[in-house]
Amino acid sequence: MKHAELGRLKQLQKIDVHDNSIQVGSHLCWGKIPSLRFLDLSTNKLEGDIPKCLCENLHVKELFLSDNFLIGNIDACLRNMTSLEYVDLSDNSFNGSLPSLSISNLTNIQSVILSGNEFKGRISLSHFANLSRLSYLDISWNSLEVETESITWVPSFNLSVLNLAACNLKTIPSFISSQRHLESLDLSCNSLIGKIPSWMLDNVSKKLQLRRNGFIGPFPKSFQNSSQLTELDISDNLLSGSFPEDIGLNFPELQSLNASWNNFSGKLPPSFVRMRQLLFLELSGNQFHGEIPYGMTSNMSSLQYLGLSRNNLTGDALPKNSSLPKLRWLYLHGNHFTGNC
Repeated sequence: MKHAELGRLKQLQKIDVHDNSIQVGSHLCWGKIPSLRFLDLSTNKLEGDIPKCLCENLHVKELFLSDNFLIGNIDACLRNMTSLEYVDLSDNSFNGSLPSLSISNLTNIQSVILSGNEFKGRISLSHFANLSRLSYLDISWNSLEVETESITWVPSFNLSVLNLAACNLKTIPSFISSQRHLESLDLSCNSLIGKIPSWMLDNVSKKLQLRRNGFIGPFPKSFQNSSQLTELDISDNLLSGSFPEDIGLNFPELQSLNASWNNFSGKLPPSFVRMRQLLFLELSGNQFHGEIPYGMTSNMSSLQYLGLSRNNLTGDALPKNSSLPKLRWLYLHGNHFTGNC
């Protein structure tokens, strides 16, 4: 890419060169292009700091630099790009403290994706409180410690996606309970304990990920008659007790359920048969006993993955006349099945 040629295109609004092998950042210094609004350099081989010349394009609204080999601090670059609405810097090696103070000045920002870097230190999410247009925030998989504030603060935003996986959380940030439009919430791989709050199943409409924490107590229930969740992952916790008998009625839209590696017990509820959308069901590593309900293997016509290994199940490995036409993966090892397959 020769910067001299691009610099002559004064009406250029969009540059998309993602998924190439662009290496040298200095070659991207094509000068200011006042009309530029969209810049995608993701999935290349960019190394080193972000070229400062990129940040001179002050009218860019969408900036994508994910999946490169970029390092350093991004504070200086973002500070003046006040037109930004979407920024994705994920899967690089950016380090230093998270530039929350610079981001807090980006009053037009809607989406911030900084996951999979090497940011360090403590951060308070209250820094983002006045970003009224913010709807997507992902700071997961860094070396951050997200503070859970003792003083209540009221966000001006309504998030649709919040990803805080591996953020050293010890308690659930209180502001999340006020977010009524969440489609996806990821709090995986933290140090959260206690019972799973019922409000989560009311507030999150599609995807809830809570794996690898220290949650205890029974299977979470929603205050509403049914949940609209399509994906629920509560694996690798300390949850116990039996599954609710009416689980199929409470979660009619579920496509993926992972409750593996907990301490669930009792029999598998026959109401699984009502979960007609279910594609993925993983219940391995629990203490379920009894036989596999006939309905689970005869009427779940969408099921592609079934994991029941490492339980205390008995009887036939599969009930007679089972019919799982779309099943591709079946894991039943580590049980007490008898008879013929």
